[in-house]
Amino acid sequence: MKQISLSFRMIPHRLASILTVASVCCNCLPILGAQNELKEQFYVSASAHEETNIEVDMKLKRDAYTNAVFIGSSFVYRVMNPSINWYRNGAMAPSISQHSLPNLVLQGLQATAPDCKMSTLSSVDWEQNYMNYDYDKLFGKSLADINPDAIFMHISGNSEYSEDFEGACVTLIQNIKTTVPSADLYIAASWHGGEKAEAFKNACEKMNVTYVDLAPLKKGENMVSAGDWYLVSDNPEYNGYYGISTSVAGHPNDMGCYRMANQYLSDCGYAPLQLTHNITLNTTGNGRATTPNLTWIQDGIVTIRIVSGKVQDISVVSGSGTKIIPDYRINDLNPNYTDYYTFTMPADNVICSVNFSDTDTGILNIESSDELYVANPMDVSWSRAAKSLNIKCPEEYVGSTVLFVTDLNGIRHTLTIDQTEVSVSMADYSPGIYIVAISYDSKPAKTFKIIL
Repeated sequence: MKQISLSFRMIPHRLASILTVASVCCNCLPILGAQNELKEQFYVSASAHEETNIEVDMKLKRDAYTNAVFIGSSFVYRVMNPSINWYRNGAMAPSISQHSLPNLVLQGLQATAPDCKMSTLSSVDWEQNYMNYDYDKLFGKSLADINPDAIFMHISGNSEYSEDFEGACVTLIQNIKTTVPSADLYIAASWHGGEKAEAFKNACEKMNVTYVDLAPLKKGENMVSAGDWYLVSDNPEYNGYYGISTSVAGHPNDMGCYRMANQYLSDCGYAPLQLTHNITLNTTGNGRATTPNLTWIQDGIVTIRIVSGKVQDISVVSGSGTKIIPDYRINDLNPNYTDYYTFTMPADNVICSVNFSDTDTGILNIESSDELYVANPMDVSWSRAAKSLNIKCPEEYVGSTVLFVTDLNGIRHTLTIDQTEVSVSMADYSPGIYIVAISYDSKPAKTFKIIL
């Protein structure tokens, strides 16, 4: 019998395949079954007088997915938990919910099928109990009810590796395929790599499903850091800006979610998303500022970290020349810095310029009994006993000077200075750290910290 070597190149979500027959010249006749399947037999004629029957396990993927599900743990869905400063019901931890891993994959699928929908299911029970998981309650039986045509998985982040892990992965895939036999599977063992990832990869190969390798994407630039800011906009009780805690740090930021989503989309044959723009961060004077990534997704919240120095002014300008006003924020979630600016990324490149003072190396902490701080052209004095700010404002800036007082939760109080001398009482403020900023004539003046 002649040796015949076959290789196949699939065109995902297209009803076609290319069969290349190496070693011998022969004719190939594929036998097509149902719309999305290719039967398991190819009859290859190696010559006019002999016929070879080759068994092949192959299925053509759908023309377009319309009903997908994403299974995972915190990278896919995490219920709100104020104890770790997480106020969103959704995937950790992009700056806005629209940039979560499931939502970005859905956006890629909708480029082909605009009506495609995405559900999410938790894999935590399986991850923590993979040796004793009750497959009769597979993901709460929800998987069968959803009956998806595509299943994306980001799984094993909460699992402890053992020599039985690979076998458990095979069993999981078998049960999923039995529950929804027509669905295509795309499985990633989170982005941590290591033994669990190797075991899941082997299991995927054994079960002939696609393994998605995310390990190369686990980099600092793709992760949120403690203190970075995110926006909650779909939880009325908690809508607002919050800092990332150490418990949430290490999850993917906007760019981490974006790059993972494009890897999933690539592995199922879809075009990558094209949503990013560049950030140019310039600094002058005696100070240093950083940002998580110099590439960001439009509409995401950009965090500028003030690592050292006293900011005199900051400007953000888009490539088209539009000026963007950044917001000053403070939190104490990162020991390396407390002061930040944030802005929403436009659908354009931006240049962010931070001008630091040449002499003042930090924000003033007002903690002694009485201090005078000259915030040129303002004079600001703080009376600790009376808990009051006393501001002397030049007459030419009366009416155009605004006092901002912001707490650690990002809640801001504003007051327009409409007299040359104003006393602002903070006696009713709760104990804590507050940032006071004085803006005159639409320009940042001085910013300082008050500890009550």
